[in-house]
Amino acid sequence: TNLQTRLDLQTEIGNMLKAANDAYDLVRGNLDLLQAGGMGNLLTLFQQYAVQVEERSPLKIGVMSSGKPKHLSPNQVRQLFFVFREALSNIEKHALARNVTLDMDWSGECLSMNITDDGVGFLVEKVPAGVHYGLKFMQERIEKLDGSFTVQSEKQKGTVLHISVPFQKR
Repeated sequence: TNLQTRLDLQTEIGNMLKAANDAYDLVRGNLDLLQAGGMGNLLTLFQQYAVQVEERSPLKIGVMSSGKPKHLSPNQVRQLFFVFREALSNIEKHALARNVTLDMDWSGECLSMNITDDGVGFLVEKVPAGVHYGLKFMQERIEKLDGSFTVQSEKQKGTVLHISVPFQKR
């Protein structure tokens, strides 16, 4: 059994190393995309991150885009990515959702994004503490971009985050 325990430990250490290397590659890839900025990359970034979350969770995540992408600054791309990441983290931890949809609409004066889940929802006026900080964090990031951030949620009917950010003037 001592040999078996050592083999089990070696396997576990191998798995941990693989996970660490995968995480490192992931961070490097995300940093490269974030450095590049740009609107086409925002969609790519969201799609790639959605796949990563799907691989580790029971969530199915759809990323959709309509209209012709317009210019966003590297900072806008970064902040929107952080908000998307936080939204998925909240959904993963609290919503008990199966499906998430990100709809991006480039057709107006602003990039409009709706992040919708089919989870348990909550009363917006009585936001649970863990969710509260995440929502506050997202709202502050969007407001720094002169955008708007609103939350619609209903018990047992899921949640929609409405995000709108003006395009950069070139």
